[in-house]
Amino acid sequence: MKNKLLKLFITILFISLPISDILRNSSFINLEFLGISILELLNVILLGGSFIITLTKIHKKKMIFLVIYAVLLCLYLVFHYQNISNFDTSIVHIQNYSFLKETIYLLRIYFLPLLAIPILIWNRDVFDKTFYSHIIKYLIAFISFSIIILDFLNLSYPSYDDIVDLKYAPSIFHYLNYNGDPQDLLAKGWFESANEISVILFALLPINIYLLYKEGKISNVIIFISHLFSMIILGTRTSAYGSVIIPYFCLSIYIFFILIKKEKVRLPFLCKLSIPLLCISFVFIYSPFRQFKRQIDPELLGTNNTDKISMLLNGLNSDTEKIDVIKKHLYDFGIESKIEELYPINNDLDFWLEICHRDLRLNNNYRVIKHEIIKRIKQRNNNKYDNLFGMHFLLNYMNMERDYVQQYYELGLFGTILLVGVYFIIFLYTIIQFFKNFKEKFKFEYILLFMAMSFGLIVPYLSGHTFGAFFPMFVLSLLISLLHYMVGDKLED
Repeated sequence: MKNKLLKLFITILFISLPISDILRNSSFINLEFLGISILELLNVILLGGSFIITLTKIHKKKMIFLVIYAVLLCLYLVFHYQNISNFDTSIVHIQNYSFLKETIYLLRIYFLPLLAIPILIWNRDVFDKTFYSHIIKYLIAFISFSIIILDFLNLSYPSYDDIVDLKYAPSIFHYLNYNGDPQDLLAKGWFESANEISVILFALLPINIYLLYKEGKISNVIIFISHLFSMIILGTRTSAYGSVIIPYFCLSIYIFFILIKKEKVRLPFLCKLSIPLLCISFVFIYSPFRQFKRQIDPELLGTNNTDKISMLLNGLNSDTEKIDVIKKHLYDFGIESKIEELYPINNDLDFWLEICHRDLRLNNNYRVIKHEIIKRIKQRNNNKYDNLFGMHFLLNYMNMERDYVQQYYELGLFGTILLVGVYFIIFLYTIIQFFKNFKEKFKFEYILLFMAMSFGLIVPYLSGHTFGAFFPMFVLSLLISLLHYMVGDKLED
């Protein structure tokens, strides 16, 4: 009975993830019960119930580990709050903030996805290969088909709805007859964030190829094709490039195993992988994403602004006059007004003068300029404990699109190790287990499993939108638990 209830709770949790992500992008997110969002309450109930059941089954040694982790987490939350309470408020405006608000945020966004890991890996008798296979195929199919179908019906939101002035993106199927900006055709379905969905699809693609290799059903082929095509429609750099690079990389690895390891050639698998890949490569070459990238003029972005800013400020003596001039010419220096609103010029004129002197290429890069703003705030705050305990409340509106760097400033080293480092610890453990049984486990399918988790840990640094994002973190927890199941304890055929 316990196992059935446990499996039901976790299955509902993962089935609800993409649905919840869509609902977060609607007015449904405002529905509350006793001041708590219905969506958040559902997750807490499902995970809390599953964790309580797990506690009744595990060994006492694991309980000791949980107690130690809980104590460290509580200590961190106290020191984290104490540290950011000492922030110099003259540097930047502080929004409404409290210990309860900050703690709930960190537990909801970081701790709940982490909580899924011990539930999954400590219940091997409940969550087997069949469970992982069904859940992953469901997630891929739901995301991919919804993006494709909504795009076909002209009901999909633009991937970059913050800069595309359209409610619904024109369908990619009308691309040849569309005369507008190719960026308009990039579409994310009804999901909240194109970048988060692209990271999820990117990390799940090696697992999809793994399932294609192990199962090889017609349904696997259909899901694989829809997976690749939806990544093209989504049109972020991660998803678009990933749709061709990852399958070709996997194909190269398979050929390596055939030639070096003398594995038997599975011609049906080669055909089911190669034919869709050739087709999607052709689609990629002529996709809206590619056309949009070709429109960017690299020479313009390389323009240096030293002469322009010197000319504009010539003869101006007061800081007020300089601030007014820079604000009127933000576009000329590649600075988005939204960025300036996050850290106003009148708060730090010297910093913004340095920014205006630089190449447009640097100012057009959100990752670069946001990082420099946060680094400047930390420098001015001059608090050595920011390194250890972070200053989250300043960053909850400033996504630097580069995880680990984001977590360093947001959580500090202590918090990053507690709330993000767990993934790396388990990943390192599986690598050790892999090499302990290298001869048995050095196979194509195991390399795919490691590839998925490696992508899940590397891509966040390049594009962000994984850690600190609810849906992607749960997918990462699912992937690390699958890898642990297949490699961590014993060999699974």
